[in-house]
Amino acid sequence: MAKDSSKVRPSGSREESIVIPVRTGGEWFMRILEANGFQFLFGTTGGGMPDIQDAMTLVKPPKWIQGLHEFPTVCAAVGYALAGERPAICLIDRTVGPMNCLGGVYMGFEAFAPVVVLGSRNYPGVPVTSGSLQYHYHTTQTAFMREWCKWVHENQVLESLADDVQKAIFMAAAEPQGPVYLTLREDLMAKKVNRGVIRPAKRMKPPAPSVPRPEVLREACELLLASQNPLVVATSLGRHSRAVSALVKLAETLAMPVRDGRSFLNFPMEHHLFMGFQEIQPSWPPDCDLMFGIEHGYLPPQRPPEEAKIIDLTSDPFNVRGVQAGGDYGSTMFPADVRMLGDSQATLTALTEIAAKLIVEKRLKEIVERRREKLIEEHRRLMEDWNKEADEHLNDGPVSPYRVARELEAVWNDRTVWINIVITARSALMRNIILNKPGSYFGNPSWHLGVGCGMAYGVALARSEGYVNLQMKKGFPVGSISKPYEKVICTIGDGEAIMGNIDSCLWSCSHYGIPVLYLVMNNASWGIEWDFIAKATGGWSLKAKNYECVDIDEPRINFAELARAYDVHSERVEENDQVGEALRKALATLGEGRPALIDFILEKYTEGSSLIL
Repeated sequence: MAKDSSKVRPSGSREESIVIPVRTGGEWFMRILEANGFQFLFGTTGGGMPDIQDAMTLVKPPKWIQGLHEFPTVCAAVGYALAGERPAICLIDRTVGPMNCLGGVYMGFEAFAPVVVLGSRNYPGVPVTSGSLQYHYHTTQTAFMREWCKWVHENQVLESLADDVQKAIFMAAAEPQGPVYLTLREDLMAKKVNRGVIRPAKRMKPPAPSVPRPEVLREACELLLASQNPLVVATSLGRHSRAVSALVKLAETLAMPVRDGRSFLNFPMEHHLFMGFQEIQPSWPPDCDLMFGIEHGYLPPQRPPEEAKIIDLTSDPFNVRGVQAGGDYGSTMFPADVRMLGDSQATLTALTEIAAKLIVEKRLKEIVERRREKLIEEHRRLMEDWNKEADEHLNDGPVSPYRVARELEAVWNDRTVWINIVITARSALMRNIILNKPGSYFGNPSWHLGVGCGMAYGVALARSEGYVNLQMKKGFPVGSISKPYEKVICTIGDGEAIMGNIDSCLWSCSHYGIPVLYLVMNNASWGIEWDFIAKATGGWSLKAKNYECVDIDEPRINFAELARAYDVHSERVEENDQVGEALRKALATLGEGRPALIDFILEKYTEGSSLIL
């Protein structure tokens, strides 16, 4: 925050805090966010926050990003936090806000997103100067959020406002990162005050990265070097983009193959040590004698290979994250020869240094090089097989997800960012869009449908920083933006779009000029669910060909028309030959600082009518 002669520094404080003139609790709160460098405040308007929103007129940044529903709004904050690798702030209203947004908080928890969710709160019979009605009161408002937050708290006295907000930011940013929830009382935000304390953000930094003890690191390296056929699996490592290069260096030093769990981009696909993706139900190479899991876990009853040595590295001491769709159970417990708790980047860097020395000491360079030659050939065959698979399905109709992937790959570059929440077409897309840049991919480790729509425009605000003129026009903060924007592409299913309040997201993108390209893979069904119903105990739905529980058809939703209602460039594509041109037009729209949507009509996942007559 800029220097102000009206600020008062307490004598002998060593810059412990500063005191600034403010007029209301709401203004004080906004000044705290400003002092912490927040550029955006994601939120939905509610009757319990008038004095906070009134103060936004005076305090910019942060800039208010209006959402039309709490769920995609919190998801947008999650996307911003993950893509920016910094805490994000979100403001929602009283009891109904936490209930509406809980799925987004769950996603933030599973993805290690440093998000501070703030909820307004009121009390029956407690007067406020704004004169708003005292409704939506609940005695345990924080209870809704507690399960999926690292810390929940209610600010009860205005004097502790600076401490409470600063601790919320600290808790979200400290490893293992995750959401926190703090309530702000409406009557306190309306209270008139003369001055407020602000804590210096630079002295509230989270703890430095931790690394296991040297003897533990050496034990892990000894096992890695003794292994004939090791395998590395990384799932959430890539949430910190710099950690990916640390894994690449270790894998290169020891010539170890890597599978990507793909909640984030954990390993570059064109690297000769990339050996595909790790699925929720894993299969293991028959000769695997060591598995090194990095920010990775297993849903029960899945486990790492019983006959192999196991090394486990995580930053989550409670072992409840790093698992796709793990819920509060998290990873199953499994035997491990070495367990390491620490920062992935720092730990992998330390392992690389020790491993390089041991290779020289033990004269293992030739063994490592022979393994490398073998893996180069395996990687080549894998990529050729995937390419051949795509060739065989390029003309599947009406529109093939393989054709969409191939056309996307043709226009992809290192300034493209992908949010991928597709399920039934997931494999076709992931195998054929070649990603190498850390921080270029964000998946859905929670598998909670609907999170991608909001995540996408949060990611775009963190990454698409090239539309300065539009920012000035819309009242965005300006000053530090100069680099070309990154093109943000979000692939979602039709069910995901509906559950994610796509209309709310389209309005926000159109209103603020946020350049996101939504690609709806419209197969007119909850495709992933049919497998479960088809395998039900009775088997009656399968025999009757009754798909009414999974079909989203009759009519099939026209998302292109929906997008036009929000003044968003859109196109409905029903033939493979139209895919490439539609993508080029949509990406050109992004270049103008405007959002776009393409509705791809895929083959229906189920056959025939969705109703029994």
